[in-house]
Amino acid sequence: MSQLSPLPAFPLSEAELEVAVSALIGRLVLLLSRFELNLDLCLGRLAGTGEAALLGPLVEHLTLKAKMDALRAMVARRCADDEACLREFNAWYGRMDRIRARRNAFIHGGWAFNYFSQEVSNLAPGLPGAITRKETRYSLPALEEEVTT
Repeated sequence: MSQLSPLPAFPLSEAELEVAVSALIGRLVLLLSRFELNLDLCLGRLAGTGEAALLGPLVEHLTLKAKMDALRAMVARRCADDEACLREFNAWYGRMDRIRARRNAFIHGGWAFNYFSQEVSNLAPGLPGAITRKETRYSLPALEEEVTT
């Protein structure tokens, strides 16, 4: 992913921290939205149609994960005799699946700010207080690293 503007000087006010975190998360959302649009178009081409009227029903009810899995199945069939192609695609798929999971945690999870420590916590989707609800804490530079790699 591309490099963002330099982070503001520390310590940040509550508003500045929220704006900085929002910009980082927003950047990830925009990049993944562009990726999903291109994935939809790719699936249409591989399925033999570029027409939106025919493509819509195929992809509009699929999650991003289901679309990626559909592409994986199509590539596996098209490149069945090309080990190098499959190896390269599977490496790409693994990276994109990790980014997809991060996007899901960021979008569907909750966010809590600790202004004193200049940290933000991403809380995995679920009910507050649930034992299985994972919390990941980030400093602003660590969040930027997470979003841009």
